[in-house]
Amino acid sequence: PTSTGKFNGAYALDGNSDYITMGAGGFGSMVGQSDCSFSAWVKTNSVKTRQIIMADWSHQGWYSSMNMEVQAGGFFRFGISGPGMEFADGGTVTTGWHHIVGTFNDSTKVITLYVDGVQKDSNTISGSMATGVTKVIGRAGGSNGLYFDGSIDEVGVWDRTLSSTEVLNMYNGRKGNYINQGIYTSQI
Repeated sequence: PTSTGKFNGAYALDGNSDYITMGAGGFGSMVGQSDCSFSAWVKTNSVKTRQIIMADWSHQGWYSSMNMEVQAGGFFRFGISGPGMEFADGGTVTTGWHHIVGTFNDSTKVITLYVDGVQKDSNTISGSMATGVTKVIGRAGGSNGLYFDGSIDEVGVWDRTLSSTEVLNMYNGRKGNYINQGIYTSQI
């Protein structure tokens, strides 16, 4: 399903059963379990429950190598697994549009969360990004559910760590806001 998005159309997800699977192989296989960045414009209809924006789930279906989510406590979370899931948290979730970016620098082992162009948190993790199996937008893997209730627009995945200037430029929506280096940028 589509709805009015931040830029043109977006995917409207109902929080019950709607989600998008992006084919076999996890995000880790796309970015090589090294430097990477993930972004999306999101507009949630509810902040009462934990909801997955995007994730890369393992074959066991209960842990992810990467996830970006809305927490029931009213904040955003970006996590990388390697070997345990470690997070960067921040930002206040409201029902308006928010630009969420999570980055991972493999050489420093630092994950960083940006919300609306501003760095909200960073954390040093103990390993590298684990290998996931299924790329999913709008829900968790396996039987976990955690469906997203709202709209997701302009999903992006890069095989490098975006700089804070690049993140701010994407948020500000300037000409050239889509970084040409990387693997995938949504056109929805």
